[in-house]
Amino acid sequence: MLNNYKKEELVARYDALMGVDGAKKEASRLEWESLRMNGPEVWNVHIEGNKEIEMEVGFEEFSLQVKQYTGIDVNELSTFQYFALKNNLKKAKSGNN
Repeated sequence: MLNNYKKEELVARYDALMGVDGAKKEASRLEWESLRMNGPEVWNVHIEGNKEIEMEVGFEEFSLQVKQYTGIDVNELSTFQYFALKNNLKKAKSGNN
């Protein structure tokens, strides 16, 4: 998948060549093309190793760990607080306080 920096770079290049509308269409086409590289079996919920289940279960497992170790409900955190807490827990787990 294209990261935001790469996408912005592509938009700027195509903007110079094709104008704003052409650049946006081309960036969307390239993003769509990159998404198609991950076959549908990766997202099929009935196949073992599926990414959607992996991401959702991973988030729920993390949420349970946060609740267990800190008493904090992750649904009440802002996005910044969530990622700060996640990074803090990773550091604590690895011993790099």
